[in-house]
Amino acid sequence: MKSSICHYVSSPDGPADTARTCPLKQTQCRWSLREDHPFFEAGQCVSATCVHKQTCNTCGLPGHLYGTQAFTSHRWNLINKGRLVRKQTTRPLCKADFVCALMTDL
Repeated sequence: MKSSICHYVSSPDGPADTARTCPLKQTQCRWSLREDHPFFEAGQCVSATCVHKQTCNTCGLPGHLYGTQAFTSHRWNLINKGRLVRKQTTRPLCKADFVCALMTDL
């Protein structure tokens, strides 16, 4: 799938972005994750423009947009002081790296 904004996932005929190179830089809200999620942060989000307040225009579910990257342990690492950073990997993004259930590898 190609977009005028970003090549979300790898395509057979062109370059693919990784979590580090995707220009959207949009990720889940850590405060909206389930309590048993390894990257959950206790407390309440105070950002008026946070993605957890958005509704996806593709699947219609609240809490993300179509290009919102999911916090997964194969892409993200929790470092000292509880900060999340992207892992160094050249593996192209795939549908599992996004929150929207309607994202495809195509």
